[in-house]
Amino acid sequence: MNTERQNDISFAQKLLSALAKARGLQSVADVGSRMMGNPVVISDKSWSVLALAPDEDIETDREWQEFRKDGMLSITTVSRDVQSGLSIKLTDSDAPFIWENEGGNRRLFSSVIVGGRNSATISVLELNRPFTEEDMENITMLRDAVSAEMQKDKFLNYTRGMLHEELIENLLEGKAGTPILAEFEMSRTKFGFKKNLRVHVLDIRGFDVENYSVPYIRNYLEKLISDSRAVIYGDNIVLVSSFDKTSEHIGNALTDFAKSHNIKAGVSRVFTDLSDLRFHYNEALAALSVGMHMDSEKNIYSYDEYAIFHIAQLCSDNSEMFIHPKLTQLFRLDREHDSSFADSLYAYLKCNRNITNTANALHIHRNTLIYHLKRIEDMLDISIDDVDLLLHFEMSFRIMEYNKTFARKNLTTKGKENA
Repeated sequence: MNTERQNDISFAQKLLSALAKARGLQSVADVGSRMMGNPVVISDKSWSVLALAPDEDIETDREWQEFRKDGMLSITTVSRDVQSGLSIKLTDSDAPFIWENEGGNRRLFSSVIVGGRNSATISVLELNRPFTEEDMENITMLRDAVSAEMQKDKFLNYTRGMLHEELIENLLEGKAGTPILAEFEMSRTKFGFKKNLRVHVLDIRGFDVENYSVPYIRNYLEKLISDSRAVIYGDNIVLVSSFDKTSEHIGNALTDFAKSHNIKAGVSRVFTDLSDLRFHYNEALAALSVGMHMDSEKNIYSYDEYAIFHIAQLCSDNSEMFIHPKLTQLFRLDREHDSSFADSLYAYLKCNRNITNTANALHIHRNTLIYHLKRIEDMLDISIDDVDLLLHFEMSFRIMEYNKTFARKNLTTKGKENA
């Protein structure tokens, strides 16, 4: 038997031994690296590392360093691979192929099919020895071993594209009775969720798909925001984040990311029961819709901030019906007499009907404000102490702000009362 044939049999035997001993993908990668004489990376379709061998630093190869240190490729590297056509080549090629890597080592690639899906990628670096025709056969054997290991370990149930995605998608579609939910409730930690939850809906229509892969960004967000899970749903990425006490770190990380990648996101209120996911998903959608309409310069819109304007949005189609006629009369009187009583009333409501704070916010003496409120009562024949009336006025202002027929104002109440 010739030496080449003996090597093939030895490689196959060692791969079968690794599979039989059930030591996982790392064992398969270790065998593959030794037999091929070059470093091997097994990654999922979003460029997150599944196994890497040998566990050594290769200073001359940036991609290897990113996989080894960060567990995934950087946004810059993925953008380059998308632009170069590598991502399309991996999707379209059934056979292994060699790729000339700009500024680095050549690579031998092979896609891994699991359950009829293109689920992983094997990459071999041309570092220790040049590639040969034999490597094409060897990487094919390695690909089959990786596929077998992933299926044996029920990889499809616990990684990308799978159990947590099915759970989230079912809940988004209103299938709250899914058996997966019961499994989740028995073991939250398996899914990486903590006590408190939020839904983030990221509008990816303005995202730079020419330079980045949307699936990659989905996974990048999961890496960026710990204890989170994300799915691509319609034109959005839906991210479910979790935390024990405060979500401030999540908000800061998401804001920075959204600003740098031209992404808009709506954020739900905090909740604890995952079966309520669809309800809070709709909150995040509403925050995104209302926020983009009212504050297009922003990137993140919290439902806590925009809930009152969500109500205004629902009323906006029939705004004339919902805006109190007395307030319409006050605006007419202001126009006729070049006065600003409507502004005083607005500030009074925004400052929780506190005379001193309202006067400070308007930079007027409190007696001037009291005079304004008295004049409003007289002109409109109303009582400023009528709680229901003031609530209607306040809602009317919100509808007008949403419709942009009245400018929203940020009022500051700091400082001493005017003398």
